[in-house]
Amino acid sequence: MGLISLTTGFSTCRAGPFGLLEDLFVVPDRRGHGVARLLIETATDHARRAGCRSLLAGCGPRDVAMWEHLGFRSIGTLVSRDL
Repeated sequence: MGLISLTTGFSTCRAGPFGLLEDLFVVPDRRGHGVARLLIETATDHARRAGCRSLLAGCGPRDVAMWEHLGFRSIGTLVSRDL
């Protein structure tokens, strides 16, 4: 039905582990049925158990409202560079 990737790292600002959520995908015919919420909540539980103090997620402009609805807040712009 869908997938999400959780990677953990260490935040020097928070002096502890953090989680990075990437690759959230829900198959088109299951969108709007709570699958994304379930994936994000499950990944959040894993991050908590790993000792993470915060979660980050990059998303496109059209997805910001969904993430905010699920308790995230916008904190700026994420930039990327291919190597």
